[in-house]
Amino acid sequence: MEVRLPGRPITDQQKALYMRERKHHNQAVAAARAGMSERTARRHEKDPRKPSERQTARGRTVPDPLAGVWESELVPMLERDPSLKPVTLMHYLMRNHPESFPDQEVRRTLERRVRDW
Repeated sequence: MEVRLPGRPITDQQKALYMRERKHHNQAVAAARAGMSERTARRHEKDPRKPSERQTARGRTVPDPLAGVWESELVPMLERDPSLKPVTLMHYLMRNHPESFPDQEVRRTLERRVRDW
């Protein structure tokens, strides 16, 4: 199991610099010149792929709470009146779908969706 700590990810340019420096210097010096730790350098030496190729696309981790009402109800409302605020839409959902939206737990999701719309 690989444990990753938060921090700045290594760029493709850093890895390329590290690999160039590694031809002439030891691992510690090459890693320092590329701006990464020795541990990160060891991990990148084992994996020939670029850092941008290693990252996997992360999808939704939970089902979309607005899937049933966004296209069918909310988008038509926004098309009729683009000045509607997300709070107004949230109150509409709480009033018309109390079983699905008993409280304002999806308010931030709705705000993002309206902003992107």
